[in-house]
Amino acid sequence: MLDFISAGSGPGDCQQASAGCRGGQKSGLWKMEPEYETCFLWAVPEYEKIYFEDRYIVTGHTPTGYINENHIGRICRKNRHIAIDCGAVFGAPLGCVCLDTLEEFYTDI
Repeated sequence: MLDFISAGSGPGDCQQASAGCRGGQKSGLWKMEPEYETCFLWAVPEYEKIYFEDRYIVTGHTPTGYINENHIGRICRKNRHIAIDCGAVFGAPLGCVCLDTLEEFYTDI
């Protein structure tokens, strides 16, 4: 099983994250207030940057075609990121990935 950002209870546990912007930042990752210490808040991630050497980050909200034109309508995996927004809102297939096997699935909507 892959290691994802974890709340600490065991390898492979998924970590909750929310999209948003804090203090005008355009990109980055930071922990939220102490009472929400297992949550992370994202602005737009930098897909060329590896945030964690031992974890994968699964993101959405940015269609993969904007990350790399070769991935229009396809899941994009690079630099320990797995970007799953294939752009279905624009008519591209809806994609999902099995986090245990990394097998990709697509369907037209």
